[in-house]
Amino acid sequence: ALKVIASGLADQEGFRERFVRESRLAASLDHPNVIPVYAAGEHDGVLYIAMRYVEGTDLRNLIRAEGRIYPLRAAGVTAQVASALDAAHERGLVHRDVKPANVLVAARGGGEHVYLTDFGLTKRSASETSLTGAGEWVGTLDYVAPEQVRGDAVDARADIYALGCVLYE
Repeated sequence: ALKVIASGLADQEGFRERFVRESRLAASLDHPNVIPVYAAGEHDGVLYIAMRYVEGTDLRNLIRAEGRIYPLRAAGVTAQVASALDAAHERGLVHRDVKPANVLVAARGGGEHVYLTDFGLTKRSASETSLTGAGEWVGTLDYVAPEQVRGDAVDARADIYALGCVLYE
């Protein structure tokens, strides 16, 4: 699958630097529940990420299409996302945008295989600097931990909070 970054974003000061850094971070994760990133770069001024194509849907569309997801199935999806987050956190990475749209669900062998994707907001948890401006935060409001909204230091707990919000939804 090829993800092309909107030109408006690509033109923002600091975005290209952050894009390159974060693409490398995402590509460094090797886990069965993290979408593999094969390449990222720029071609003729267009930023792109090449990643595994997943035949299936994302969790947001699955919820819209099916309505309630029964507890055992929800627990299975959540466990797979949690496993991906564990792998990221072990490497000192914080996703910062865990939400249903970033959870891909594919049928596999009579069950479901889940991938966490869109590590575009990822940062090293030990990093003391941020490429976002003062008073800004990144993420999707419905799933963002209070400390992230306040602009406080963010670590793995922010992802766990977001995953809890996804499970609740």
